[in-house]
Amino acid sequence: MSLTITKRVSNAKLAKMLPRSLAEFAASLHLPEPTTLVVFDDEVVSSGSTRKALRKLSAESGGSALFAARDFTIEARQLIESHGIQIMSQTNFGWSDERYEMIRRSR
Repeated sequence: MSLTITKRVSNAKLAKMLPRSLAEFAASLHLPEPTTLVVFDDEVVSSGSTRKALRKLSAESGGSALFAARDFTIEARQLIESHGIQIMSQTNFGWSDERYEMIRRSR
């Protein structure tokens, strides 16, 4: 798991902080400021990676948070949403953690 956490991001600077594949969608977001931005480098982010990121954010308070990645598993999306965090992804294939792990192992 590789991720970058950037604290105190304004809506005006959000597009510059996101991967190119997601930057164009930043203009449609209007998150409470300041935003803590968490960008994952993984192709698909599992619930395990999401839990690790959430532990790193546990000391954060105020503002909002945005998790961004190419895709998230179903369980990761549920976990993120249960913490009131916004999700931005390039795709939504609907992988479960188990199914994605099976596919990843078969490569």
